[in-house]
Amino acid sequence: GYLYFNEYISERLINSRNAGGLRNGVYGLPADYKPAQKPVIPWPKDGKPGDPGSGDWDTNVVFVPLKNGTIQRVDTNTGLHPWRQQYRLGPFNWTADASLLKFFNITEHARLRLNVDAFNVFNVQGLNTPGSDGIVTLQNSFGGFGIRPRQIQISGRLEW
Repeated sequence: GYLYFNEYISERLINSRNAGGLRNGVYGLPADYKPAQKPVIPWPKDGKPGDPGSGDWDTNVVFVPLKNGTIQRVDTNTGLHPWRQQYRLGPFNWTADASLLKFFNITEHARLRLNVDAFNVFNVQGLNTPGSDGIVTLQNSFGGFGIRPRQIQISGRLEW
């Protein structure tokens, strides 16, 4: 996939591999990559699941000391996205269709109509809209999620 904007990518997903050695993360990020926004407690550089405190990594949890000496674990999620009054333009996906038709008179009461329809006549590939993680994946481009390649349909009708 392609990174569409600088969304937060957890350290556990950058250049990671599964137990079989296969890639299962995000590769090719520059060394100076900075996300536009990140959680209150991001995943540390060499953190591993099961480390102390790892349950709170990649979350917006904070610990508030109360007057009686106890500590309260609180989620800072207000339900409002910090960019709620801003927007990002998505890909400008467009297609054009064309149609030609011609009538041929066979007799006084019979005629033949031929149609040629071209869908996505300029064969624009397009780009899928990025997901909430900021990654544009092309693996399902033509599986009903993206713009289909050019298609031509020819039909005829005999009218009498």
